[in-house]
Amino acid sequence: MQIRLRNWPFLISLAFTLLLLVAYFVRNPTISTYGRVRLKRSCILLNNKNLSEFEIQDLIRDFGSVFDFERNECLIIKPVIDQIYEWEVASRSLLQYDQEFKLKIQHWLAKSSIYRTAESEFQRQVISTVYNKWTRTMTARNPLHSKKPTNTTIKTDRLFQSIEVQSKDCDFCRGNYAKDIPLSNQRVIVAANAFKLQDFNALFIFKQHNPLKLTYEDYAALFQLANQWFALASKSSKYGHDHPMISWDSLPPSGGSQVHGHMHGFLGRGHQLGRFRGYQDARRLYAQAYSGFDLTQDLINVHVALGLAFRVGSIAVVSPLDPICNHELMIFSPQVDDYFAEMVYLLHRTFIDELQVLSWSSAISWPTDGDLAKLVIGARSEKYPVSSMELYLFSSVTSNPYETIEAAQRSLLRMSR
Repeated sequence: MQIRLRNWPFLISLAFTLLLLVAYFVRNPTISTYGRVRLKRSCILLNNKNLSEFEIQDLIRDFGSVFDFERNECLIIKPVIDQIYEWEVASRSLLQYDQEFKLKIQHWLAKSSIYRTAESEFQRQVISTVYNKWTRTMTARNPLHSKKPTNTTIKTDRLFQSIEVQSKDCDFCRGNYAKDIPLSNQRVIVAANAFKLQDFNALFIFKQHNPLKLTYEDYAALFQLANQWFALASKSSKYGHDHPMISWDSLPPSGGSQVHGHMHGFLGRGHQLGRFRGYQDARRLYAQAYSGFDLTQDLINVHVALGLAFRVGSIAVVSPLDPICNHELMIFSPQVDDYFAEMVYLLHRTFIDELQVLSWSSAISWPTDGDLAKLVIGARSEKYPVSSMELYLFSSVTSNPYETIEAAQRSLLRMSR
């Protein structure tokens, strides 16, 4: 009993110290507390606005008033945003112009309330810029850029006609293609790419000619067959090809050489290919710089916090701050299975039904090296063709990511009824 009494001061001091530490971490979130956060709800205060009425420049300019600093999990995520992104919003005065050019501007903005309500909005445009410190991507936004005139070469009605006409003389419909590993199911077949881009480069061809008519069952069959091909191809490789990827350009003006729905399958040798490899490197460097942090999980949490992502079970759907294309969306998933196929189908229907985008470019990397599977899909329209600037310098987009993520949420609600 005397020993216990002598230890009381120490025990009281220890308890008091622990209470102080708990209070400190509640008021001052740190790396040690962040690891337990899996953000499920946005930290953005919309103040009775619809999500699609919110703009990136609103987020950057008014961050102090629209971000919910009262919630502890939001306080925790704030320094993580700063770890990954730099952003700014600026307003620049434009050149003066004469009456003739003013009439041209009025014609360009004829359907926009911006010009009718205030010409100064055009004369002093607001530009927002987002830079990802780890993937080295930079995206500039100017809402008025969508009003810029462009030369359109393909009309929607002509596109539909083209799909039907080409079905009558389609090599894929007739089975006229190079053979690969003999794999097929009721909805998809495997063929070889006649002009290979990698050692292992297959084509996954839907039996449905029109890519706008593909169903969930078609996508599920695709990924089931792709998983089989990747397993067989990897087993046959003598050099460790073990990183599966898929790319897809659907309909003009994307880069697809055939209207008939098909995807390219690749196996990387010890690593991902292209931008996915760059992301692997960024993720590794990020983990070295911030011990205990994972770039993928942090990106998901940051976008949930900013109202640009939602979770469905173990899958996250993200409208990235730094897209390369308009209306870009991403899926992060622990595996490529039927559930993943359902979400891919959801996003493709989001493009067709909600955003009225009929042409897109898409790429998927399988879960490897402890990371999640990733899908990225971006719009390819004749009004906003992707240029060398977007692909090789920095991205210039006109779509509002809040409108895009709200469209995906509407699709989810409609399909879950």
